[in-house]
Amino acid sequence: MSTIKQLVTNLFRINNIHIPANRMNLFDKFLQEEQNIATIEVIIQQQQLLMAKWKLEDRITAIVQQPVRMLNATVGKPYEAKFDFNAFNWKDITAYQFEGLEQAGLTYDAKTKQITGIPTQSGDLKIVFQFKVDGQPEEAPFNDKVLTLIVNPDPRSLWKNLESDKNDPYWKEDN
Repeated sequence: MSTIKQLVTNLFRINNIHIPANRMNLFDKFLQEEQNIATIEVIIQQQQLLMAKWKLEDRITAIVQQPVRMLNATVGKPYEAKFDFNAFNWKDITAYQFEGLEQAGLTYDAKTKQITGIPTQSGDLKIVFQFKVDGQPEEAPFNDKVLTLIVNPDPRSLWKNLESDKNDPYWKEDN
């Protein structure tokens, strides 16, 4: 009863209702009425639902905003990078998938907790990590976290073999 009394007292205080000492017996009687008890129980349930929803939204936002650095890759060279949820403190992720790894020639192996493959294109690739956390309903949509993977071009592909001008008076054989 003291928790209920404290809750209603706080609710009254928020609404600028002060209970004088000479009306405390009336207040106690008010709190014991069945209809008021039922209303207070609904308020408590709604409060708990609201707090659970806030905690869920806060956790999703924390994961989305958490910086995650991925090791750079090079086109045509084997890539292997650890992507361990426990290391990121994402133990509460219940379902996940990656979008954009396959287009880059990469895959995620849940057993080894690694992203592996041979990148096929260079640039700043946007990988979308889609996830659900504990407490989200199964039918809820996935949450998106965008990760950037920098894939450097193969230096040999940048090399241009330009022949020197043979008409130049100081021309020498290319080597």
